[in-house]
Amino acid sequence: IVSYLISVRITREKRKQGVLHQAFFRGNMLVFGLAITNSIFDASQQAFYLVAMAPILLIQNIGMMLGISMFDDSEEKFSFMKAVRKSVLSPQIIAILIGVFFVKLHIPVPRMMINTMGDLSSIATPLCLILIGAGLKIDGLNHEERNLLIQSVIIKLLVLPVIAILIIFAMNLELVEAFVALLMFATPPSLTTCVIALQKKWDIHFASAMLFYTTCLSLFTLTL
Repeated sequence: IVSYLISVRITREKRKQGVLHQAFFRGNMLVFGLAITNSIFDASQQAFYLVAMAPILLIQNIGMMLGISMFDDSEEKFSFMKAVRKSVLSPQIIAILIGVFFVKLHIPVPRMMINTMGDLSSIATPLCLILIGAGLKIDGLNHEERNLLIQSVIIKLLVLPVIAILIIFAMNLELVEAFVALLMFATPPSLTTCVIALQKKWDIHFASAMLFYTTCLSLFTLTL
């Protein structure tokens, strides 16, 4: 709701509203969250984070579908059950469930397979960012779009995390729980923001710029 209200408030252009809603609502918790968790928490706390990711991703996927329906110009009617079904069957949820299944049943996984999947996962995000950066044209944005970009980056990396911190203090959460809640707001937009923008014919150039700058600047804001 907050993401929607902010998106429609700061711009009236629907093609950018959809991009902003996706960027504000869904952070890249898998890549950034796992990296930070592995560096500051022990094994049991890391396990809690991984278990918490399944329902969080499910909620984010449903919210993503709702956001698409709000800003989609197509005549296809939104179906809540269809959104839930797509969310449950998303590759991220299936991968997490398979991982939990293997861990709980103590099924051994060949070291070669683990190493291969680890190498592929480590190169996925950098490769996407390189491709986005290669096609990024900041000079293609006019003065109004640049101002909107600056506002959006500040909201995503500073305003939303401050709101999250206030909520965390009010709820008196434990350290790991607070960390998970904070990352939901503080991490840069997911790479799916650009994918959805391309599919729905939203402003892909603005989406690429938003993803690029928030990802770069989050290296500093996340350490705060």
